[in-house]
Amino acid sequence: MARQAKTSTEQWLEGGRGPKKDEAMQGLDKMPPCPPRIQGRARAIWRDTGKMLIAAGMLARADLGLLERYAGLRAGHEAVTAQMDAMALDFEDPTQTAMRAYALKTSSELRQIEESLGLNPVARARIGKHQPAPKKDPLSELNKKREQMKAAA
Repeated sequence: MARQAKTSTEQWLEGGRGPKKDEAMQGLDKMPPCPPRIQGRARAIWRDTGKMLIAAGMLARADLGLLERYAGLRAGHEAVTAQMDAMALDFEDPTQTAMRAYALKTSSELRQIEESLGLNPVARARIGKHQPAPKKDPLSELNKKREQMKAAA
């Protein structure tokens, strides 16, 4: 089996020179393999969110660490909130108090990461993605065809 060449990021992690400036900020065309440290529900979140961001043209190699953090936090947040939903509400229970504090902290951090990645409409508008396409002249296509026909004749 042929060995794949290491990326500049992998070389940098092993003590090499590191990624070039342009390489880190380049948009990705496809999702890289999921890091092995991401497991369970976080793996699905990482994959699905990453595919969505790539389809929108908004994921760069430099964003992968932030996406990894987002996936882990969101999976933990979902697990804690699901567990809290199954419990009877008791404000004196220290376990529930800690769970509510964790859920509040992670929801705040998730909102910040979502804004950084462009996962909400306001963030996409600030980044400049998903703006409505400029209006075209409805006759422009017909004029192009007419010019082509004149040139061919």
